[in-house]
Amino acid sequence: MNISEEKLPCTCDVCIIGANIAGSYLAYLLAQKGIDIIVVEKNRETGLPLRCAGIISQKLASIIDLDRKIVLNRVQTAQIVAPNNLKLELRGKERPFIVDRVKLDKSFYEKAKNLGVTFLFRERFLTYRKKKSDSLEIRTSKRKIYCQIIVGCDGPHSRVAKLNGVRQKLITGMQIRVRYKWPKNFVKMIFNPKWKELFGWIIPEGNGICRIGMGAYNNPGKNFREFLVNLSIKKPDIIDHQGGMIPYGYIRHIAFERTLLLGDAACMVKATTGGGVIMLLSSAGYAANSIQKSLNARDFSKKFLIRHYERKVKKKIGLDLKIHYLIRFLLTQMSVDDLNQLFRLIKNNKNIQNIIENYADMDFPKSIIIKILLNRDFILYLFKMIVKNLKILPDIAKILIGNYRPK
Repeated sequence: MNISEEKLPCTCDVCIIGANIAGSYLAYLLAQKGIDIIVVEKNRETGLPLRCAGIISQKLASIIDLDRKIVLNRVQTAQIVAPNNLKLELRGKERPFIVDRVKLDKSFYEKAKNLGVTFLFRERFLTYRKKKSDSLEIRTSKRKIYCQIIVGCDGPHSRVAKLNGVRQKLITGMQIRVRYKWPKNFVKMIFNPKWKELFGWIIPEGNGICRIGMGAYNNPGKNFREFLVNLSIKKPDIIDHQGGMIPYGYIRHIAFERTLLLGDAACMVKATTGGGVIMLLSSAGYAANSIQKSLNARDFSKKFLIRHYERKVKKKIGLDLKIHYLIRFLLTQMSVDDLNQLFRLIKNNKNIQNIIENYADMDFPKSIIIKILLNRDFILYLFKMIVKNLKILPDIAKILIGNYRPK
């Protein structure tokens, strides 16, 4: 029986909401452990619509068995542009992958499906509740599903998260794929106070096509149109448009009774770049192990899942996500003059440039931050900037202890 066609109740051990890379990768890991899984997805297929710039650090190849056909290009140099058009060119040991995100997502869907995972497409998750028979009853737009654990991998608008009281600030990401002349080993990041929550970008696929986009909280459509005009983008050269919401913050509560959150639903997103693939892949193993332990122990309590999932995830990526958010917070508090001064400082200070080029890490910035904070010129700059903005000190403290909520 094809339960995706039959509107009948069904049962499983774990129900995953969302067949994106978070849901499909977790389903794959769980299926390898012999756990019965159903994945519910509102869209007609995994990977679409595309909502990602697709630049991922080289750690990807050490976490998964990466099919090189998914890799379109690799970049080595970042050109970073200040509001006054001062340009920095930084080359590091990191050579990020430019990937085909649709193929990446679908690769884990295929792997999970081949291991017996059931995927229910064009089916919307509505709500869930605990049954007296010691299980969960999940209601979708087509049926009821009975399971022991539910995992919210349903993105930035996660309904699973909202049902557990989790709310996130979101910014809008907009992107086009366009025929555009740009060096294949350069990625460009443009900073502007109009889109201070993120930046504008040019990412080359390496085939004469670039992904050009930006993220912003205020007036994203208007700002994006102006951005494209400034880059002299011609309409006939645009191949397609993409866009979506990006969580803005860091992980807080991601484990509840019989419930886990993973990926964008858990705000596993770097506030400096808007990317989160490495963070969610690094966390998915903890999710799979905690689910297996929970099923074996028949303990689905919030306390058990916090101990075996949430605490381990926070130990692995929690501090780094806070650092990413703290960096972004400080950037949003800077005046245009402050930001231009920061660019000048980096351009004129070879020690800072060497630190960035030798120790830069797209995902885990603890090490490089410590080294930069030992630079006297940078400390002096940061001190002057904070003295002008003393009101932000309480917010900095709240971010570090995990009590700050993005406004």
